[in-house]
Amino acid sequence: MDFDGSNERYSKTLDKFIDLLSPHQDLNEHGCTAFDEVRKSSIMLELLVTLSLLLSQIQTVLAKEALYTPPVTPITLVLPYKTQIQGIIRYYANVYGVDEKLAQDLAEFESNTDPTAHNPDSSAKGIYQFLNGTWHSENCVGEVLSPNDNIACAMRVLSGFNGIRHWTADTHTRAFLIENGYVYCYTSKNDSCYIYK
Repeated sequence: MDFDGSNERYSKTLDKFIDLLSPHQDLNEHGCTAFDEVRKSSIMLELLVTLSLLLSQIQTVLAKEALYTPPVTPITLVLPYKTQIQGIIRYYANVYGVDEKLAQDLAEFESNTDPTAHNPDSSAKGIYQFLNGTWHSENCVGEVLSPNDNIACAMRVLSGFNGIRHWTADTHTRAFLIENGYVYCYTSKNDSCYIYK
């Protein structure tokens, strides 16, 4: 792990932690240290503070080195299921800077905002109807039928250059997006469509 120049601070914290855990020489007849209760409490508090600092430093490093992980999505479980899904769409649209109305309308058109939707004529599934090949080629994380994973990947793809091409490849979806003023297509090719900003 790379501690970004804080190796010395990490090393000192670790040494202090090890020193606090090391047995002391002044043991009584029961094999316990002969420190009074105040000293024991003080050492225990110092041990906990040192451990907390050490864990914080490790957590910071791991967060920096971690691969892409979708953000945690706040959901209120008392809401109706479709409202929860729409809340996840709102959240990720905001995270990735995608027009929320486009995101909500596209989900409604593609799957009626149903995370279990399957297209019987292709491998398309989930809220945004990802094909198996697209899911893998876009390096989507998690499960295509997971609302959180499906939406997070869709918003990431939509936010990218010409990301809408995955949806404009379908003539019905393309017509819907054009009719509702979300995209402009200058030829009939699916990669010639751009989202109006």
